[in-house]
Amino acid sequence: MKHLKIFTAAALFMAGISVQAQDLVIRIDDMGAFHSVNNASIDTYRNGIATSVEVLAVGGWFPEAVKMLKENPGLDVGIHLALTSEWENVKWRPLTHCPSLVDENGYFFPMMGPNPAYPGQSVMENASKFDIKEIEQEFRAQIELALKHIPQVTHLTGHMGSCRFSPEVAAIVAKLSEEYCLPSMDSPDSKEKHSFQGVGYGGPHGTLEEKKASFIKMLDKLEKGKRYVFLDHPAYNDSEMAEVWHIGYETVAEDRQGVTDLLKSPEVKKAIEEKGIRLIDYNYLTKQLPRGERSAKLDKAVEKYLKSMEKEEQDMHSIMILKDGKVVYEKWMSTGNELEPHVLNSVSKTFTSCAVGLAISEGLIKLDDKVISYFPDKLPENVSENLASMTVRNLLTMNTGHEKDPSKLRNTEQDWERCFLASDLKREPGTIFCYNSL
Repeated sequence: MKHLKIFTAAALFMAGISVQAQDLVIRIDDMGAFHSVNNASIDTYRNGIATSVEVLAVGGWFPEAVKMLKENPGLDVGIHLALTSEWENVKWRPLTHCPSLVDENGYFFPMMGPNPAYPGQSVMENASKFDIKEIEQEFRAQIELALKHIPQVTHLTGHMGSCRFSPEVAAIVAKLSEEYCLPSMDSPDSKEKHSFQGVGYGGPHGTLEEKKASFIKMLDKLEKGKRYVFLDHPAYNDSEMAEVWHIGYETVAEDRQGVTDLLKSPEVKKAIEEKGIRLIDYNYLTKQLPRGERSAKLDKAVEKYLKSMEKEEQDMHSIMILKDGKVVYEKWMSTGNELEPHVLNSVSKTFTSCAVGLAISEGLIKLDDKVISYFPDKLPENVSENLASMTVRNLLTMNTGHEKDPSKLRNTEQDWERCFLASDLKREPGTIFCYNSL
């Protein structure tokens, strides 16, 4: 239950009291691999303590994972870069043509390191044959597919160590991480770079009871002011997972049902709350703004402002003030919560305008550029005089010539650009203001 994210530490922080909590990311891996894993991932997020999920773009159930994640936009998502396909009865292939990375049947190799049960079938045993360009090509394709379909992707991780099994591969992942602005959380330097430690069970974890006891034992060792990441693989003990196994790990269904039950356990939730542990996700871990010192003068001014907003019956959810790149004041109110995504609505127009300003400063576009010049393949068959004269400036100032807001067309049309350009412009651009979110 997501209310666990809003407990004593967060409440004190919202009140302006500095709190050094133990921050803990609960990471769950392999969404997209199976229907059972998809359902368990959402279940442990909505009804448990999971905060970040890693998605396999090569998985057979990736399309379903996409649909589920769009229905749960608050769940932080990582792209789980894969070069292996470990299970006996189900296999996945690369998204691109990369013959050096696959076995004789075109599947990824099952193991990362040498395994006597699978002689000659590991990535490490075949790495000398790998074409490094094919690895970059494949990783790039997996990233592009995930970004195309999943809005809340924030980071990269590696399936079975795929991000760090050689210096050359680590360099490729670092390059892609920088290019796509997606922190790589499984790279050799990720723990130092983002100041966190990996933690696991504090003892035996075969049965559910052992898992719970060892997990709580691990929680006891977390130190205030430090940040940690715990990961495991939830699924259900159902007919699908009963057929998922590899030599040496035949109890997958039973074991991963135990993980699901652990992450939903009331006993575990209670222990987290009692110990004052704050559940965060990778996005918060990697992108949190630095905090600066707040002044009594600023506090007084903001409180005066907030009282005036309350008098006007404005339902404010949060306020954040930055100075010299540091947060010097923040307060979360009503349904606002620093650990939960919030619908921005038309605040996004401000970001769009800023982006246009940056593009103008770099000489990429001009305010007086004609809109139709950017969408030659989206134009209606007959371009009206009003459409032809519309400029970037008209878009930014919402005086495009519409008499009625066409935004509702978003609910029925898939191609928003084509829909906008085909909408009826009864007035000359620049002569009438009409609020527009399309």
